[in-house]
Amino acid sequence: MNRVLAVVATLSVAAFAVADPIIYDNGAPGSTSTGYSSQLDTVYPFQSQTADNFVLQAGGNVITDVHWWGTWWNPGPPGNATAFRVIIYADAGGQPTGGNPDPTPTALKVWTIPAAAANETPSGNFFSYSADVSADPFIATPGQQYWIAIQSVNTFPPQWGWVTATSTGGNARQGFPLLGTNFWTPLAPGTGGVEMAFYLTGVPEPASLLLIGLGALVLRRR
Repeated sequence: MNRVLAVVATLSVAAFAVADPIIYDNGAPGSTSTGYSSQLDTVYPFQSQTADNFVLQAGGNVITDVHWWGTWWNPGPPGNATAFRVIIYADAGGQPTGGNPDPTPTALKVWTIPAAAANETPSGNFFSYSADVSADPFIATPGQQYWIAIQSVNTFPPQWGWVTATSTGGNARQGFPLLGTNFWTPLAPGTGGVEMAFYLTGVPEPASLLLIGLGALVLRRR
């Protein structure tokens, strides 16, 4: 009996039944980590964004979940976010695309995550977050540099910021025109820069999943 369809279906189900693996890990925060403003406020109003770069490899270049850490201040938690925006930019000569007063229109992808779906959870001195974007994933070109910005949508006060990772050096950049920081100014250049705390999970690109299914042809039984 020909079992091609059964085998392909089994492999397809198995591919999605397992939790998506980490495809990029920029590190978690530590005791010396700090937050950099990354907030959209349409009432006050002001626009600030912090962004960091990443490169994905073939076989793990489809982003289905985003995980990050943040902090509240002025006056501090609990915050009053209505949503979080996760923004993907192309690279423009070593920085994200766009500039003052708002680079967002140049983005390749913008996910707006309701606050309740961002899973804000106390994590040491900070908060951890996660967003499932598998319904509208971002398919990256393997080996190509991109930039990710994560931004709270809330009314001041308080302020929200994306937290730095423990790794030294880095290319993170920020824009906060209201305070005179143009998009995209390098963060802490005098200390070699900083890295932001986040990691990405995902799956192979759709073409790769198709190849997995086609590989089942060799198992065909008459």
